[in-house]
Amino acid sequence: MKGIFTFSVAAMAVSAFATPHVDSDTVDVSQDQERHLVEITYVLSGEPAVVTLDIQTNNAALGSWESIGGEHITHLAGDVNRLVSESAERKTIWWRPDKDWPEGLVSAGGVRAVVQAWATNAPPDWMVVDLLRTNSVRWYATEESIPLGTSNFLYKSEKLVMRKVPAAGVIWKMGRGTTAAPYHRVTLTEDYYLAIYETTQEQWRNAYNAAAMSFLNDSPSYYGRSSRDDWKTRPVERVNYLHLRGDRESYDWPNTTPLHDVDPNRFLGKLRTFTGIDFDLPTDAQWEYACRAGTSSEFNDGSGSWREVAWFPAMMGLDVETYCVGLKKRNNWGFYDMHGNVDEWCLDWYTDKPDDSDATNPKGPESGSEGNAAKTARCLRGADWTVASEGGILARGANGGRYRASQGETRQEHGFRLWCPAVAK
Repeated sequence: MKGIFTFSVAAMAVSAFATPHVDSDTVDVSQDQERHLVEITYVLSGEPAVVTLDIQTNNAALGSWESIGGEHITHLAGDVNRLVSESAERKTIWWRPDKDWPEGLVSAGGVRAVVQAWATNAPPDWMVVDLLRTNSVRWYATEESIPLGTSNFLYKSEKLVMRKVPAAGVIWKMGRGTTAAPYHRVTLTEDYYLAIYETTQEQWRNAYNAAAMSFLNDSPSYYGRSSRDDWKTRPVERVNYLHLRGDRESYDWPNTTPLHDVDPNRFLGKLRTFTGIDFDLPTDAQWEYACRAGTSSEFNDGSGSWREVAWFPAMMGLDVETYCVGLKKRNNWGFYDMHGNVDEWCLDWYTDKPDDSDATNPKGPESGSEGNAAKTARCLRGADWTVASEGGILARGANGGRYRASQGETRQEHGFRLWCPAVAK
């Protein structure tokens, strides 16, 4: 085959133990000039790994190689952006530069393909899960590499976009410095993935039907199909802790073994079987850490104002109801609607006596506490669209207090955001 580019090659390994790797001398690149199809083959050694591809150009002025940008490397197929098994057999990636980078003709030797191997315990920052096809998961090194862009309707309906939260080993200050939400230092020992959007009604419907669920219904929300044209990308509501995780005696966080055990016949259990991903809800601490995104201000845009980041319609002169996800400003780590819209379920039991001591991977109380709706309340975070006054906002990033509701209720203020471990499997 003959190419319009002359490629050089490179290989990288990213791992805590540097075990999976692609040696550059195993990488071959060729291009069919007529079809413009670039074929890249490689050998993955060591262990299974997530494999990604970067295309770089030689910046002679700076004397360095620079990526052409993930947005120009989205038309890919083959053994890329997925978990690849270690094998002596050659793996193949196909790239269509005429679709991604048609203006990018360069001189001979000015382009190189970089094949990168990521250990399964340290996967890329972005994970996309297909809700229509079983065990269909893709990983991306950058947000720009995700085809069509994360704001596309596809990622609010048929797929889930999960962002890795850089939490491992970070010591941070949780709480708001009040009696109800005292400051205390928290350490989270592992990174984790969190959905960039609150789970939408169409995501719920697609997951519900694809995984053959048979409880509740495929459209439980109050603001559903019959009342709104844009129902698909509004957050799903009127789902509760029991619908998601199962009966509390059998699946009673944090007293289950294994820790994240859920009822296989409830939403999260069915979703795990269908996708192969160990989905759950975040803990109270994981939720707040992701919401803050490195800020220490009242709201996660770094300011003391909520209007750019939150839906509190009663205070905005709007219809008092939910709104489509992803329309407000996101935080520094790419998460939308963590202030307002719907309350989001967390794993922890609610307590009216929050802990003010330093903690590592806090799991909340062992059981419900007194003054806690007959000891049956779990945490909800983020506040919701019903808040009617500034003083009622409980969504502020610095607020470590917990918003309570009975886990048996179904209310149109209650939704959720999916969590899972930062592991490729």
